[in-house]
Amino acid sequence: MRSSLVILSLWIFISIEATTQDVCPEPPKIENAQISRDSVKSNYSNGDEIDYSCNNGYVSLRKITYMCRNKKWSQHRSAECTLKRCELPADIPNGHYTIINGNSFVVGSTIKYTCEDGYQMMNRIFTRTCRPGGWDNQLPVCEEVSCAADVPSDKFLKMEGLPDYGDLIRHGHRLQFSCTEQGYALKGPKEITCQSNGEWDEKFPHCEEITCKLNETKDFGDKVERISDHVGLIKPGHQIKLSCVEQGMIIRDKRPIICQENGEWNIPFPKCEEAKCVANITNMIIDRRPNPGVIEQKPGETIKVSCHQEFVLEGKKDITCQEDGEWSSQFPSCVATTCEPPPTLSHLNADTKLFLDSKKTKYSLEEKVEYACFQTYIMEGDPFVICKQGTWREQFKCIPPCLASVEKMDKRNIELKKGGRERMYCPHMDHITFVCQKGTYKKGNSVQFRQQCLYAHCLASVEEMDKRNMQLWKGGSTRMYCPHMDLIFVCKWGTYK
Repeated sequence: MRSSLVILSLWIFISIEATTQDVCPEPPKIENAQISRDSVKSNYSNGDEIDYSCNNGYVSLRKITYMCRNKKWSQHRSAECTLKRCELPADIPNGHYTIINGNSFVVGSTIKYTCEDGYQMMNRIFTRTCRPGGWDNQLPVCEEVSCAADVPSDKFLKMEGLPDYGDLIRHGHRLQFSCTEQGYALKGPKEITCQSNGEWDEKFPHCEEITCKLNETKDFGDKVERISDHVGLIKPGHQIKLSCVEQGMIIRDKRPIICQENGEWNIPFPKCEEAKCVANITNMIIDRRPNPGVIEQKPGETIKVSCHQEFVLEGKKDITCQEDGEWSSQFPSCVATTCEPPPTLSHLNADTKLFLDSKKTKYSLEEKVEYACFQTYIMEGDPFVICKQGTWREQFKCIPPCLASVEKMDKRNIELKKGGRERMYCPHMDHITFVCQKGTYKKGNSVQFRQQCLYAHCLASVEEMDKRNMQLWKGGSTRMYCPHMDLIFVCKWGTYK
């Protein structure tokens, strides 16, 4: 009996040992996969197989199988689970897509649709993502961009460029604006453009009545007076006058201030400044001070003016500064009582008619010296220069002749009727006649062959310059003939423009 128990125990031990030797360890873990439900067991023996199924969103080209051999797992087929691919995304008319997440069309990748220029997205959602079941969301739609023609209610505004009835206002289309009523100006752009986003590049303009603003005057302490008693808005053509509020302050610029057609004033608003009288003094004695330079006097102050020797005073010797910053009378001047020897007037094409006394160094006021023009020049006026206020003033001008050069005549195939091919000076107002050179004939549209010499010039007289308190920039207060050139004038000392 005892031996039987021993034999039974030995058999059980041998059976358990044999079974333990054929069992494989826990199955391997495969990335993105799990053991198929049919292959799940509590333990696996030699020869057992297990199949793996890919997780949702993953696929395998072949079935993944492992087998238990000699207590180890070995892969039956080489395979792996990779992300599932979606079909190629569909294109849309007038748009395109770009990948914004991922680098291929697999689960998790996202694409974004964009419309071409001139088209706009009609869908609120314009992205699609690759899901295990395919692409999500619907294909978006791109429609042609158009801008709204919000016709303004402004009755003076004219709008041009609208398309024919029913046509869309497409990207790039332009509208032009103007005002139909005189006295109104366009406020805003003259032209607007429909953009690719369906919006106008600028706001619609409007017509606004043209007026000139007065808010600038508050900075200067000015008082505004309206000329002609205009009431309400200041419109083009209206005129205002400014005066200073504070006592002792003045406005020197007396030019009229007029509202212009563009709503701007014709000149910048002048500023109020302290009232004072200014004069630039040369060759004068002021209150016994010789040549003090620039003097400034306050209103109510009086100065005494006198001159150096060989000068006489023209004007009042006592002059007072007034409340308006102006002198009580025209500022006096010191005038020389004699003149230096008369100048050579070669720049005027003239010279003294007689030899002058070289020992004579001073000439009295109103003394005259006679001049003659150069040969072929014609004199107009009295042939004298006169000593006035210490300077010589000529009373004439020498008009140059016209030149007929051989070179110019040859270019035109002409010659003198009398004299042939020779250089010719023709005095002012004289006539000269040409003929065609031998072998040539007169063109039908040619000017007359008999021509008169006429010389144009401009005269700047001392009298006219004195009336305007101005003088030549170079030359001072001298008589000036200006042939075909510009003259530059400046204000006399003590005056301003």
